[in-house]
Amino acid sequence: MSQDIFQLISQAQQIGCNLEKANISAEGGLHIHPAYLAKILCLTVAESVEENQNLNNLLNDIHTETTPNERKFLLSFFKRIWDGQDNVLEIGPFLGGSTRAIALGMMLNPNKKNLARVYTYDRFGKYHKPEELLHFLAPMFERGILGETEKQFILKNNSFLEVFDIIHRQFEYYRMIVPQRAILNDIPPGQDSDNEASFRFEQDQVTPFNLPEELTYSAVFVDGCKSWYGTKQFMQITLPKTSKGCYYIFQDYGTHTCFWLPVFLQVFNKYFKLVAFVDHTYTFELVEELSQETISKNFPDSPADIPRSEYELLFKKLQASAINFNDTYSVLNYQLQYAGLLGYLGYRDEARSLIVKQLNSPFALTHRQWILRALEWSTYDSQGNNIDLFLPKEI
Repeated sequence: MSQDIFQLISQAQQIGCNLEKANISAEGGLHIHPAYLAKILCLTVAESVEENQNLNNLLNDIHTETTPNERKFLLSFFKRIWDGQDNVLEIGPFLGGSTRAIALGMMLNPNKKNLARVYTYDRFGKYHKPEELLHFLAPMFERGILGETEKQFILKNNSFLEVFDIIHRQFEYYRMIVPQRAILNDIPPGQDSDNEASFRFEQDQVTPFNLPEELTYSAVFVDGCKSWYGTKQFMQITLPKTSKGCYYIFQDYGTHTCFWLPVFLQVFNKYFKLVAFVDHTYTFELVEELSQETISKNFPDSPADIPRSEYELLFKKLQASAINFNDTYSVLNYQLQYAGLLGYLGYRDEARSLIVKQLNSPFALTHRQWILRALEWSTYDSQGNNIDLFLPKEI
């Protein structure tokens, strides 16, 4: 692309951001705006050819479960839309692909306060076997960023906080990153049995997730809420630290296994406004403060505590909203998520039939592998075990 094209895109991005800040989608009923905003922010991440290439190289340098467009969106979002006046919270960074995108965008934001930081929480270990983690990091070993010392540390400790530090500390943006070890509960404490545990992994020395009293946040990136109760716990802890106008960015919202995220946001839909969506990442603005008491009253500790009839209505409303926003992917994905929920609740035959039905729909022309993946792995229980839709429900 020529320099003139980059400048034109930059102007269009700024217009999109100005429209968002003016709340034009609510005032004018422009339901297509969330799709437009994300797409325009993903086109480029800089105003020149050379800078755009350099930033894209950085964004693609780390093994991550986010897509290239999601990382470009994060950089542009924190560069142009985040107000820069408060801290940023992230949960579930893994090796920090999303962290890098967020921090680069913060660094390029002209309104950023000097004390604003991105506080990123993870258990920083035991996601993968050491050999798998070394495979993900192979390009960094090849380029000499990581060496034999780091390799032996990973093999002995199955931890990657120190590796996370090495990956990022050579860059200017690193001064804004504050990594913390922490873990969310996957079921309510006190309800674990011989077959379940409050944590999907052994807790070891990892601190249960909490936030410092003195800190507040104006944007939250969520990629670590991997369970129903973990999501409830995270939101109850985090919401008191954010105010009206804070942005919540859910990376797993569009992942077919994580049905609890769209359920939570639909239960509390009057408190959140959809701002943008790209691939699996959906961004919402907190438009009304949501109390811990309201969450406790309306979002139970287990999905089994909501009547199935309420879920049916809830997912119909979600699909209607997706149609209004011209979000054809979510029209499909909400059906896959509903099937995952049904499987979780024990209705495995119905869940399987619902997914198979999608293979005979137009969605299969573009999302066949995604549908087949949902049939194989619809969702998982609180211990991370696959809900196998081809097995009968245990009595």
